Amino acid sequence: MKCFNHHQQDAVGVCKSCLKGVCSECATDIGGGLACSDECTIVARSTIELVKNTVASQKDFKKGGAYLGPLFFIIMGLGFIGFGLYEKNFGTFGLLFGSLFAIFGVLLLILNFRHAKRA
Repeated sequence: MKCFNHHQQDAVGVCKSCLKGVCSECATDIGGGLACSDECTIVARSTIELVKNTVASQKDFKKGGAYLGPLFFIIMGLGFIGFGLYEKNFGTFGLLFGSLFAIFGVLLLILNFRHAKRA
């Protein structure tokens, strides 16, 4: 691959932002990749920061954040079931909808527990 700006020189890498080949003269090391211009440096650094934040949020998933969603579905399901038993006009719909919510919550809880255990 040749440099995008200097067609006679071999590229030493690819710009993290625009994906153009860059030679050693054009490349700027931004710690986690290369950039070809000041504009690309800004974009590439923000991309690297976004990836770091995503990795950090995955660590939160392992700490217990994986159980909030399933617990919400289970509580909402139990609420619909309880309201369906209490309110006769809402009965069948509440029981059905609540059961689906609760079952989905339990399945999601099991899947998240297995995923957190593996990771």
